[in-house]
Amino acid sequence: MSTPSSSSPIITSRPAPPFLAVTLVSVLLFGASGAWAQGLQDDIDQAAPGDTVLVAPGSYSRAVTVDKSITILADGPGEVRLAGIGGVLATVVGIIFDGSLNPVPGELVAAGDALTFEDCTFESSIRAVRVLAGAQNVVLRRCFFDATLEAVSLDPGVMSVSLVECTLTDCTLGLVGNDAMTCPGGPARTAATRCEAPCGRVQITDCVFSGGDRQIQLAGDYTPTLHRNWW
Repeated sequence: MSTPSSSSPIITSRPAPPFLAVTLVSVLLFGASGAWAQGLQDDIDQAAPGDTVLVAPGSYSRAVTVDKSITILADGPGEVRLAGIGGVLATVVGIIFDGSLNPVPGELVAAGDALTFEDCTFESSIRAVRVLAGAQNVVLRRCFFDATLEAVSLDPGVMSVSLVECTLTDCTLGLVGNDAMTCPGGPARTAATRCEAPCGRVQITDCVFSGGDRQIQLAGDYTPTLHRNWW
């Protein structure tokens, strides 16, 4: 069992689920199958940096936001479905992001600085993950994208994003970005003032792309690095 911290209200604590080895500093447990996600949002808001929000099995039909360095952890693989998330700094583990939970399936994730996803699934959406302008250190690790129009979309001005051991299946566009625009002068710059590293860094490692029309479509001052991928 975890030891509650003095800085965060604790509802319940329990050992980490067996599918993931993790030390729970503090745990906030919330779950209501088929419920909207206001209670989950409340728990995220109450959590202190370093805490873990352990999300009980169920479907949460409203997107949540996060702005602190916490872990949002599904209590069992394939047991938690969430309409979406946006924010910065957090690590999200084991959650299925399901666009069908929204009346109008659209964008599942709006990712800002240092938002990390591990062992997550993205399905039934037009755009699975949108990396916001200026965002850096966005990481997708061991994630699965299924039949989305765009799996990962980069806003102009993205600084760095990494895909590691991800699988993209039947996505019309796997990774798409039109211009990093991180250089002084923005879109008005000339060829002589093109961006220098590290702006617009895109790293794709040990990923599998299958089906779809275009796996990677980048235009502008991106610096892609590809290692051991399968097409």
